[in-house]
Amino acid sequence: MTVATTPSLCTRCGTKLSRSNTDAVCSSCRRTVGPAALGSPLRAVSTDAEPHWLAGNTERSAPPDGSNLAEVLKAYRALHKLKQQDLADLLGYDQSYVSLLERGKRNIRDMVELRRLAHALALPEDELGLLPPAEAAVTVGVPAGAAGEQSPLAAVDDQRRWRMTRRELNRHRADLTKAAARLYPDVSRAGNSPVLTHESWMWPEPVDFADIELAWLTQTSPPEVSGREKQAEGVRPLAPHGVKFDRYTQAIRMIDRPSLFVNRPSFRLLDVAQAEGRPKLSFGYTTYFDMADVCEGVAHELASAWLKTGSDPGLDR
Repeated sequence: MTVATTPSLCTRCGTKLSRSNTDAVCSSCRRTVGPAALGSPLRAVSTDAEPHWLAGNTERSAPPDGSNLAEVLKAYRALHKLKQQDLADLLGYDQSYVSLLERGKRNIRDMVELRRLAHALALPEDELGLLPPAEAAVTVGVPAGAAGEQSPLAAVDDQRRWRMTRRELNRHRADLTKAAARLYPDVSRAGNSPVLTHESWMWPEPVDFADIELAWLTQTSPPEVSGREKQAEGVRPLAPHGVKFDRYTQAIRMIDRPSLFVNRPSFRLLDVAQAEGRPKLSFGYTTYFDMADVCEGVAHELASAWLKTGSDPGLDR
């Protein structure tokens, strides 16, 4: 069995942790959620979880070491009646690569990729030869009673539609930005741009950067909208185990990951005020993924509606 001492993953956003990070979350998420409680217990895999789909009643002479990936993939396809192309779409591979894996012509040794596969196939990581460190041990499968009724084939179709919508969104962001602004005709604009704003945030004339006072708020409330609400399920596709992805950024990572996709710390504008006649901007921390869960989710919803109208530039009419 391969002992996966590194790299471990952030238990909040899934980002790979650095070798020197002994926390259970990445530095970006730690800034957002606040300091860890001293003496807090480590999270362990639940012992009450139901057996996963690959578990059998027979004893094994040795723990899995990851060399059985070919059999795992073929068993998963047989169980859910998937074609190789369906499984390739589900895992983000080419069909030819899945074929090589199933025939044992290719092997995967990268621990981060094996963790991703374990999650996609709803398997504990040790079934692919990984032993996660205690501080990052989380249950990969769906808790008992929470599994969806739909098969992985339904997830394949849903993810294909989601991916198509997202790619159309990226192709037509400028047009969609203008269409979104037209949906709010009574809201103030920043100059002649489609950017929506408050009138109180606008100065009657341009302001020199040196005249802007910046403030840092150490005590802030979390955003009222996170993108993980039930109302946002429509923009989150089905995961292979039949339930919606918990976060929009999780879907991006698993289904349509760009070449650069890192959860970096970001700054959240919390207030615009006037102090002694000068503009004052107040900020707090957030993360790129927290922002994308909301903003990209809203953009996805607009792109979906836009496609249903036949890409009508007069979406608001």
